[in-house]
Amino acid sequence: MNVKRMSERFYKISYLNMNVRYLSGDITEHVKITKDKYGEASLNLLLLIEVLKQNKNHILTARPPVKLRKFSTAIIARVFKVLLLINKMDNDLLLDFKDDLITLGNLIGDNDQIMKTAIKNGLDVNWLLTATIPENLVKIHRELKNNGYLK
Repeated sequence: MNVKRMSERFYKISYLNMNVRYLSGDITEHVKITKDKYGEASLNLLLLIEVLKQNKNHILTARPPVKLRKFSTAIIARVFKVLLLINKMDNDLLLDFKDDLITLGNLIGDNDQIMKTAIKNGLDVNWLLTATIPENLVKIHRELKNNGYLK
């Protein structure tokens, strides 16, 4: 199932969340088989961009709020995952991801619920908008997880 098809068949935000997890599993399987770390980052980044782009109206009108919060938190956790993956790579490769990071930052900024969730969970969207990943991202992520965020 691809993002376009799942977006066209949108039923509830909880099903969208489930479909994103399903597609994420496909990416994980690809990485296990190919050992493609670059592909892992780029495919997850593409997944996030397409889900937010194609489901903007669904997300903005989603109910109930609890399910929307759960979906938004999962999206922000995936953004952190992408940033951590890119951070592990050579710094020169950051340029390859720059445009997509900026696009993702704008998509998050255009969605009030996801933006609020990003702020609540310690994601500085400016990292995406400027395509700069803090050197201590691993420490920031670990502290957030230890304090109960991103769940």
